[in-house]
Amino acid sequence: MNTIQSKDSLPESHIRVIMMQILLTMDLFKNKNVVHRDIKLENVLIKSIDDSAQYEVRVADFGLACITPHDEYLYNKCGSPGYIAPEVFTGEGYSYKADLFSVGCVFYNLLTGLFLFRAENAEQCLRLNAECDVSGISLNLSHLSEHCQELLMWLLEADPEDRPTAKEALHHDWFQEDKDVIKELLQQNKCLKQQVTVNKSIKVNM
Repeated sequence: MNTIQSKDSLPESHIRVIMMQILLTMDLFKNKNVVHRDIKLENVLIKSIDDSAQYEVRVADFGLACITPHDEYLYNKCGSPGYIAPEVFTGEGYSYKADLFSVGCVFYNLLTGLFLFRAENAEQCLRLNAECDVSGISLNLSHLSEHCQELLMWLLEADPEDRPTAKEALHHDWFQEDKDVIKELLQQNKCLKQQVTVNKSIKVNM
């Protein structure tokens, strides 16, 4: 976050490159039945933040990750305050879409240089996180394109049934310029057969 805040702002086009890699990684996780459960900005390793828009993005720290061979619901309440999907707090079960909410939180970090739920302490942050009222964030998004704002709010849907999968998010109009590349990389994800080792970072090559 300090790196993001040290810049005036990352151009939207650069953030699109970063988000495309994060979402492709999430799609790979879904294909391998991996739920990360601790997606946050600190666990998204971004190499070469500069003016060239050449980024290598890795998702790291699989200490809370688990494999759900049959897409079964998970019930353990875990994650980092400010990034936890609201359904995790209910005790009624959650799935891989909880990670997509966390990706939305990271997306908001990148777009604004702010945390989605700002609080004085972890307890207050968890309360705001569970309430998941994001109705006021539009004030911080006015400089962004309509498609960008649409995708962000879609990822931050409180109801996981209304939240996109990674693949659906990648088919959003915000990624229209990259649709051919995305189609090819999604196919690579589908065909990828090697096992995911959950104690190492995962990288999508672009």
